[in-house]
Amino acid sequence: MNRVLPNPENAQNVLERYKETYKRVPSKKIEILKILSSYSCFLGRVILTDQYVLEYLSQPKNIKNKKTANQILKETDAIRKGIDTEEVLGSQLRQYKYREFSRIIYRDIMGLCPFSDVMEELSDLSSGIVEAVFRFYSEELDTKSHGEFVVLGMGKLGGRELNLSSDIDLIYVYRDNGDPNPFYKLAEKMTRLLSALTEDGFLYRVDLALRPGGSKSTVAVPIEGAVEHYFYWGDTWERAAMIKARPIAGDISLGEEFIKDIEPFVYKKFLDYQSIEELKDMKTKLDKLQKKRDVKLGKGGIREIEFFIQALQL
Repeated sequence: MNRVLPNPENAQNVLERYKETYKRVPSKKIEILKILSSYSCFLGRVILTDQYVLEYLSQPKNIKNKKTANQILKETDAIRKGIDTEEVLGSQLRQYKYREFSRIIYRDIMGLCPFSDVMEELSDLSSGIVEAVFRFYSEELDTKSHGEFVVLGMGKLGGRELNLSSDIDLIYVYRDNGDPNPFYKLAEKMTRLLSALTEDGFLYRVDLALRPGGSKSTVAVPIEGAVEHYFYWGDTWERAAMIKARPIAGDISLGEEFIKDIEPFVYKKFLDYQSIEELKDMKTKLDKLQKKRDVKLGKGGIREIEFFIQALQL
């Protein structure tokens, strides 16, 4: 292997442990193992717990091209269809997620894709998993007979720029036929399964703080109430947050309707002095959070760049 590995000690340690468990290892798999476990201790552990990862990555057809959102959705839905219990669903989806993580990262390391593909695939993977979880509980609770329900992706997920360690910011929106309780149960069950920490890992840390009303509102919000909130009480920071809002699971048409309804709130016809002052206040608060040598909160870091772009967009 000609590649200079960033952490050859960990790669050798993982290889020795792998051989203890699985005995003979073909040279092609050894090369993949060393690359992945040298760049990521986390993926080294994945390889040790899931023998299929190296088999999966050693087949050129699996790493040649980027997977589309539809491909990922078909795969997560196929997992869902053959499962009866939420425990098994969670386990199967976690295994699928870590295998796909391995594929996406391996493609990135080997220079087989532009960085934009990495973020988009990570985002589409998250959306596909959320959709599978939605479909599982939607059938269990028969929510379709009670109305419509959509999951909005916010932040990096909404912008299709998710990174490996990101939590996912979600908003649950519904339109009921008179009884909202099934949608509260659906939102609670989805959040619990997605964020469950188990022996074989977890799917995603779920953050619901961006929903209209924050922690004071119900876990899922009615579309009429959400629209009313933004137009009567919405803050400038909520306008900025909604720039990236995107329906990722459930009734996509309901999500698109919601995004269209609040567009005049997000993008006002005229930029008034109050909005300018509020943007200045947001920047002042941001400056108070600054940390030295911090890629996210440091001066000129991710958060400051994001604020600058969002201010221009607004």
